[in-house]
Amino acid sequence: MMHQIQINAAPVRPPTPARGWLAHEAGRTRAFTLIELITVMGIMVILMGVAVPSFNKIMKGNAQGQGANMVTAYLASARATALNSRRPTAVVFYTDKLNPAQIAIGLGWQAQSADDNGSVITLTAVPGRDPEFLPKGVKVATLNDATGAGGLQIEDATATPPARVVLFSGAGQMLLSKVYSANTTWGLRVGDASSPGVLIYDERALVDSGKTGAAQWTWLQSHADLLIVNAFTGNVIR
Repeated sequence: MMHQIQINAAPVRPPTPARGWLAHEAGRTRAFTLIELITVMGIMVILMGVAVPSFNKIMKGNAQGQGANMVTAYLASARATALNSRRPTAVVFYTDKLNPAQIAIGLGWQAQSADDNGSVITLTAVPGRDPEFLPKGVKVATLNDATGAGGLQIEDATATPPARVVLFSGAGQMLLSKVYSANTTWGLRVGDASSPGVLIYDERALVDSGKTGAAQWTWLQSHADLLIVNAFTGNVIR
């Protein structure tokens, strides 16, 4: 005969809440101490001191690179215009009196009414091509002869620099010639000559380098974007 055994289990009670100082510690949210806050702030200041100069350097580099891309596009456009029109065409870099803080770029071609006799090419603005400006702080220096050994024509902060010109023949080749223009905005002077290439550089970086005279040429070779026009093909070498 089987007997049934009944077991009455005692109810399970929830754990007793912590009492006294244990309850106080468990319910309190830990805050930062003054020393910890000062330490974090110090680290942030150090990181900002490292990051800000690097950011500024990157931004300057971007502006110079943007300027070099812009000049490259203008040189290509001038060559294409020269080929299409069969007229000598130039990229003119000049200082606009209305916006002297930035270098202006204009496009000009040989005036059809000019009698240049091959010695001086008279330029007039290409219709429908409004001038543009390089980014702020970006300047242009031009080579003085085909080899670059003759030095540079560089910005002078104490005076308005003359216009600088890169010229293409009607056949699309780089052309070295005396140039002139009745366009007073460009500021071309009698006897100004075209250049075989340009250097795009950051003005502030050059000033901070402390270089003067011939030392500027050495500095620019390492820090500027050099654009040379091939004398035979007219293509830009960068």
